[in-house]
This record gives sequence, C-alpha cells and structure tokens, in this order.
Amino acid sequence: MNYCLTNINKEADKIIQKIKSGELMEGCCMSTIQTATTEAWEVAQALAEIDPLSSSDKEDVFSKLDKDVQSQLITTNYDSFDLIYERLLQLINQK
Repeated sequence: MNYCLTNINKEADKIIQKIKSGELMEGCCMSTIQTATTEAWEVAQALAEIDPLSSSDKEDVFSKLDKDVQSQLITTNYDSFDLIYERLLQLINQK
C-alpha cells in the first residue's frame, strides 16, 4: 500500500474511533452537529490541500473505489479532494 492510501486509511480509522466514542453523531451532512460525513469532508479538504495526489496516487485511490462511485466520478472532472473524500466515506461505511 502506498503512502497516500496509508494516510487515507489512518484518517478513516480516526473518524471511526470518533464515531465509536460518541464524539461524532449520526446526522445529515447539512447538520450543525459534527457527523462522520462532515468530518470526512474536512479531512479530505485538509489532505488535498496539504498533499495533492499525484497522477499515480489518483489511479491507486480510484482503483480502490466501488464501481458505482468510479462511474459517477468518470462523468465529472474529479480532483484529489473527490477521490480522498469518496475513499474516506467508503472506508467509514465498511466498518
């Protein structure tokens, strides 16, 4: 696993721990409370700004996404944020 995927996995684990501890609540993404979705959004923004994905990293992250998410992203002009955010959501929802 490359550095980028390792970082995304670590951040997903942190979010999952916050869910388990009750620090993050269930709610819609437009909620004023901090939810897993809003946390994933903020983490993805920070990671994309600090260290944008290289072309090979984009390919690696894209290949890890569910096929339906890949199909949706193909129709858009996706960037590092989109890939990181979708991967975080996928990992959070798997656990």
